[in-house]
Amino acid sequence: MYIVHRLFGKPASVPTTIPVQPDETRFPEEPLSLSAEQGFGFFPARAGLLLNNGRYKILRKLGRGQSSTTWLVSDSRCVYLNRYLVLASHSIRAQETPAYYAVKILTAHATMAHQDGLLLELEIMKAIAGLKRTPALPYLIDHFETDGPHGQHLCMVQPVLSTDISRFRRSAPSKRLGFPTVKIIIAQVLQALVALHDARIIHTGM
Repeated sequence: MYIVHRLFGKPASVPTTIPVQPDETRFPEEPLSLSAEQGFGFFPARAGLLLNNGRYKILRKLGRGQSSTTWLVSDSRCVYLNRYLVLASHSIRAQETPAYYAVKILTAHATMAHQDGLLLELEIMKAIAGLKRTPALPYLIDHFETDGPHGQHLCMVQPVLSTDISRFRRSAPSKRLGFPTVKIIIAQVLQALVALHDARIIHTGM
């Protein structure tokens, strides 16, 4: 039985254009200088950096947590052609859209916990990948490790998701969500929990 600590939102629609933002590493949110031994060891990602032997190109930062940062990337191997995902064996043509994903980069400290069998996030994501696909749950597209100044970092590639509920609520004119919207959100959370429980995964972050 696995324990998962968070759920993610509904996958975002395929974007048509993604502007490259200024380099967020000029004013990083995370303490990049603190080491894995200090409980951190963040990876110094930046716009334009290539990951996984050049397959993924970082475009901009999506957010961060206590033990990871998440970045929007483009995939050099896949493109969308008429909304179908196909392998890219050539330069992107006008009628094609690059495939965009979110890459979650764990800190060196969290990666060591993964390597020691104390952090089971990758195993949980693999278990979810074996379930029937539902928009209420994320799924693992790819995973790899990359080296940084603090050590190794586990990277997990997932679909780009929409905003979190808190930001969604604050975007409303009244700063509140309407009752029909709340009902939809609750239904999606329950669908996700049912799917997780069927896979013997316990969610503890409610």
